[in-house]
Amino acid sequence: MRIVTGAQMRRIEQDAFDGGRAEPDALMVRAGLAVAATALGTLEEPPAARALVLVGPGNNGGDGLVVAEALHDAGLDEVAVWLYGRDGLGGAPVAPELLDLIRVVGEGEAFAEALAEADLIVDAVYGIGARDTLPPDLVAALESVNARGRDPRVRCLALDVPTGVNADSGAASPGAFRADLTVTLGHPKRGLFVPPGMRHAGRVIVEPIGLDGADDGLPDDTPRLIGRDDAARLLPRREYDAHKGDAGSLLIVGGSANYLGAPVLSADAALRAGVGLLTLALPRGIVTAAAAQVPEATYLPLPEADWGVIGPNAAKIVTGALGRYTALQVGNGIGREKETTEFLARLFGLAEGAGGAGRIGFSVGTAPPEEARERDADAGIAVPVLFDADGLNWLSTVEGWWDALAGLRLVLTPHQGELARLRGVEREAIAAAPWEAAREAARAWGQTVVLKGGYSIVAPPAGDLWVAPLANPALAAAGTGDTLAGIIGALLAQGLAPAEAAVLGLYLGARAGELASAAVGVLPLRAGDLPDYIALAIRELE
Repeated sequence: MRIVTGAQMRRIEQDAFDGGRAEPDALMVRAGLAVAATALGTLEEPPAARALVLVGPGNNGGDGLVVAEALHDAGLDEVAVWLYGRDGLGGAPVAPELLDLIRVVGEGEAFAEALAEADLIVDAVYGIGARDTLPPDLVAALESVNARGRDPRVRCLALDVPTGVNADSGAASPGAFRADLTVTLGHPKRGLFVPPGMRHAGRVIVEPIGLDGADDGLPDDTPRLIGRDDAARLLPRREYDAHKGDAGSLLIVGGSANYLGAPVLSADAALRAGVGLLTLALPRGIVTAAAAQVPEATYLPLPEADWGVIGPNAAKIVTGALGRYTALQVGNGIGREKETTEFLARLFGLAEGAGGAGRIGFSVGTAPPEEARERDADAGIAVPVLFDADGLNWLSTVEGWWDALAGLRLVLTPHQGELARLRGVEREAIAAAPWEAAREAARAWGQTVVLKGGYSIVAPPAGDLWVAPLANPALAAAGTGDTLAGIIGALLAQGLAPAEAAVLGLYLGARAGELASAAVGVLPLRAGDLPDYIALAIRELE
């Protein structure tokens, strides 16, 4: 599903009206009923609940009046509406006597009383009108609303876009409505997925109202929200006579004395993501501890420069083993010791006097000619490679690494700080425009970039952009990035192309986080909780 700007959404609506596919009043009714149904689903006991609907002057306010009517018809104890800049029904497609059936409140004590009694607050003041500067009287009212919304018993729902949030940029006015849930209509709006807008939107649900297929004329590089159907199409399928070798084989190179848990977390996630054979290549001194935690894996002990530190001589061991694997993952917990960075340089042919992976002359995504295959075999890398964590930090120290590794098929999984180091810019530059930064990096490097954080994104080198279906504060915990890397690595090993593995991996990681946080809570969730829910996310698609 395409993520659009306010102007693009208005054009889609107008095209539907002009083409006879929708009528304005019918669309408003459809939107209001859908939002009301979602709102009712947030209430434990609707007959005992009281709702306050904030109704604005335009079409968003009309949708809000339809919501109020539907909530009244559903039998709530009381439905109140606060009319802002609106004189009565204003042509909304509701019963003419609606305002006689529900409670209409004005300023002052009546508004404060309705607010204090509300179990559900629906914001329908402004929609996609890009209003990120609000008048003082509205700011004051919304500040009172937001204060009431901090009560965990109160549900706050925004209709389409929270009032005060710019639908395009995500910029937010002081006092902008803070929603637990935003039901956005037709197509998702860009401003809901970037800060600070995403902080005001809460969880985002897309209600198509019949307009989701109407995206003709949108540019090819319009961002896409990863949906269940997208993920299901990419999910690997096994033949009935399959054996473990048919399900891919992944070699994870990582681990150190201080970071034993990272490759273990990644390994658990990779196994749940369906890889047939998994090997952990770890410093010799920590293999026994890791094997006790992941008995399903096999192990490749690596020579150490010091206890728990991979030494330079390990490169020839890893290169010699690579022929048995269909994907390589590098970096989880590997550390930044000098000897380990030398190991990485040798592994990828970038050490002084070692030639270089840059000798590989074939294009990304194409089958290499025989001469290039021979050179690739010399370099030891004939499989797709995922770089994560300190693997990325090492790359950031290698001048021109994107040219030297241009013949390899890579997936890079940085957070904003790591991407800033890789690009040689300040982190603030990435945070200010994360989608653009990921796209520029993917195009410049000719590789697939997964930028983690909030709504994580996949930027393939072709220039398109895929956005995770949800952001989850529960995933702000150590080790969750290692689990995501393991999922994507396992999918690479099962034969998915880099961009495909990243898109499906991002969906599975997001869905697993949603299932896990629903079961154990937001604050208590830890990365070790996720593998079982990765399995459940895959089962849903199967």
